[in-house]
Amino acid sequence: MELALIVLRQTLTMAVYMVMGFTLFRMKLITKEGTKSLSNMLVYAIIPAIVLSSFLTERTPEKTVQLGLSALLALGALAIAVITGRLTYGKFPLGLFAVTFCNCGYFGAPLVSASFGESALFLTVAFIALHNNLQFIYGMSILSGEKMKFRPKDLVNNTILIATVLGLVIYLFDLSSSIHPIITGAIRGIASINSPLAMMVLGVYLAQTKLHELFTKAELYKLSAVRLLLIPAVTFLFLWPLPVESVMKYAVLIVASAPIGVNVAAYSDIVGGDYGYGCQMVTLCTLLSIVVLPGLIALCALVPGF
Repeated sequence: MELALIVLRQTLTMAVYMVMGFTLFRMKLITKEGTKSLSNMLVYAIIPAIVLSSFLTERTPEKTVQLGLSALLALGALAIAVITGRLTYGKFPLGLFAVTFCNCGYFGAPLVSASFGESALFLTVAFIALHNNLQFIYGMSILSGEKMKFRPKDLVNNTILIATVLGLVIYLFDLSSSIHPIITGAIRGIASINSPLAMMVLGVYLAQTKLHELFTKAELYKLSAVRLLLIPAVTFLFLWPLPVESVMKYAVLIVASAPIGVNVAAYSDIVGGDYGYGCQMVTLCTLLSIVVLPGLIALCALVPGF
């Protein structure tokens, strides 16, 4: 129950960030064009900084094993999200993107940190890196309607992939201690603003939606149910019997159970998709998660062996 209360406090803190973004937009201190610029900043700078900063740690045999195990769990959890998305929204690109990709970096990682301490963030590195690279490649193809294909220029544009490869090199060769503190401090500083900025952007999206439509569209509740209930339930059943430490199970479950990601609106905006509906999806699912996610964690705590 204590863990559920920690999650609840953190989700309420994020709600405060949303209110700030909502207020700034309504006061005309942030414009829609400015929001798109912030979305680009999140996608191309802040998420890569999150991935890279997670690898800035001393390499030890224990951490290397944890990284490998958490990567395997992340692959399983992401496969569950992809398959569930295909089965439920295979013919609706925006819905497919929404239920497949969650707010793991902006929403899930801070919850893990608040619940288990900063050291537990290392257990989410693999999930966040794999998730965001999959989102950039597979997710963009979903929204744009183009088939996934490799183009050399994509390597230059995919700053998340670059950060992942660079981070792995730094960790595997144990180079973090040789990097100048100014550089590591800058990377961690950029990464630290991800949750407040992302949730403020979400508040801006909320300010651009018609609230009476937000709470009266049945399809939005269905999307939220798949993202907040069905996928976490299947992920729990996948993780429960595995012989790994409980903290790792919780870390992967929390990031995999995060609400619909801000990037469903951000990426939709970038490729010229249905930006408004994307905003509604993200907003309602996030609001519902304030109640659902702590409840999910409370139920998991009652299950022996998890």
